[in-house]
Amino acid sequence: MKPHHLLLFICCFTIVYPPFVRTAFSSHPCAASISDAYLDLVIVVEATAKTLVPSVIFDIVSRLENLAYRLNLSNDTKTGHTSRIALISYDNSGATVHHSLNDSQSFDAILSALGRLRLLKWGDGFGDLVGAFKIASNVVENTSFRAQSILLVAASIDATKRTEALDESKNIKLSGVQIATVGYTEVSADVEFIASLASPGLDIRKNELDVAHFGPKVALLNCRCPSGTTPVTLQSASDSIELINECAMVQDTVSSPEYIVCDNDGTLFSVETEARLDFFTTLLKTDNPDIKNVTIGLKKDSTWQWQTPYGNIPYNDYPPWASPPASTDTYAHLYLENDTWKLYSNDGTDGYPYVCVQKSCDTSSVCELHN
Repeated sequence: MKPHHLLLFICCFTIVYPPFVRTAFSSHPCAASISDAYLDLVIVVEATAKTLVPSVIFDIVSRLENLAYRLNLSNDTKTGHTSRIALISYDNSGATVHHSLNDSQSFDAILSALGRLRLLKWGDGFGDLVGAFKIASNVVENTSFRAQSILLVAASIDATKRTEALDESKNIKLSGVQIATVGYTEVSADVEFIASLASPGLDIRKNELDVAHFGPKVALLNCRCPSGTTPVTLQSASDSIELINECAMVQDTVSSPEYIVCDNDGTLFSVETEARLDFFTTLLKTDNPDIKNVTIGLKKDSTWQWQTPYGNIPYNDYPPWASPPASTDTYAHLYLENDTWKLYSNDGTDGYPYVCVQKSCDTSSVCELHN
């Protein structure tokens, strides 16, 4: 039975979840319903003087209790929208596993594990974040259908260990495990470093720990792309990174546009906004800097339209044509000229490399990506 005080807290408020702001009218945010999440979530909490002050650890534990309440917790091995939680704390002496993914996933069991955090005693110095990452990586390693994930709650970092911690986080992410972070501090340098450990779009700020935002942000851990593809992330007007329900793949093969077929109901990448164009050109520079011409998802039927996995949208003069399209041209490509990507039309005679985009996985459907 879930504690009455928590039920009272939840029942007495009408929670309105704000929609994720769209950076571009054609960009669809990932579905992020926390009750529909399917996560193997390893929660890693710093246990030092920075976090174990009674008022601070009480706040951290309360927010994690609320998160656990809203997840559909289960040990069930059958594919579905269920999650499991493991809990690790770390101090200057190393990391301790308080609850594993194979332990009982009843709400009472999770509450008991979280409650033990309030009883911890802290020592001197910084916590061993690198060691905690290594333990968390071992704990989350399994063959579950659920998305393997780590939620780090940290308030400080040893300056001499930053490079090592960053390298360890990169190794974890390369293995297919997503990392979300909470920088539980007012020190801006520490906040930004802790955020740098997160997967794109998954750094959670203190002002996002309220009921309306925390759950949906954690649920974005289910926004994933198949191996070999890159999650599409767009920079918003406020400079935050938005995770989009799209996965991109650069195809180095030269092909005439009329013969291009993208897998999994995908389309060619569209660059109808500055944010999408910035992501696209950065992806090309990272994946294959030798590409100077690339076919994009702009095509003329009766009018010029962008192709997207969600349907076609009209071309709205961005980016502008480098020269007016010929009446016989029906396809479009970008050409890198003097370090600037320019838009040209073509009749499909010449082939170029291209970039496909497909829908990503999210909480609306269960995808097994790491088996």
